[in-house]
Amino acid sequence: IELVAGLAIALGGFTVWTAFLASGTMAFAYTRFHGKLAFGAGLFPAVNKGELALLSSVVFLCIACRGVGLLSLDRRRAAESQA
Repeated sequence: IELVAGLAIALGGFTVWTAFLASGTMAFAYTRFHGKLAFGAGLFPAVNKGELALLSSVVFLCIACRGVGLLSLDRRRAAESQA
């Protein structure tokens, strides 16, 4: 999922849906492999080495909420369908 979603987001194809899927995948990876179920210092990313998973999740969620860029394939496809 990470490889295909990352490539699709970089090219701008199905950006919103793939970014949302990648965000959920990375959030699951953080909670499953880095987040501790016990409350305390184990929940902080700097302690449990989950910085990249949590950062990726937030960035992908921002991309999903923001939408496509000017040079994306989604925008070209929408422009062609309107013409």
